[in-house]
Amino acid sequence: MTSVLKVTDLSSNQITQIPDAIANLTNLTSLFLDSNQIAQIPDAIANLTKLFMLDFRSNQITQIPDAISNSNKLTTLYFWDNQIMDV
Repeated sequence: MTSVLKVTDLSSNQITQIPDAIANLTNLTSLFLDSNQIAQIPDAIANLTKLFMLDFRSNQITQIPDAISNSNKLTTLYFWDNQIMDV
């Protein structure tokens, strides 16, 4: 099933961390993780090569990892209402 998922919405679930296994969702195009308690984005997110939309609004993120810049199809990022110190 993980290979066919294209959109995943895990918003408002009190999630505190994203497992590295997220990299197994190879066909994911949109990932909604807004309104959780996530403080760190794993580098494994860069393995989602088909991802074009990523929503991390209203979390506790302090930095955007360089790995995200490796996602060449990524066109939309939402990071407002976080604690980002440096871009």
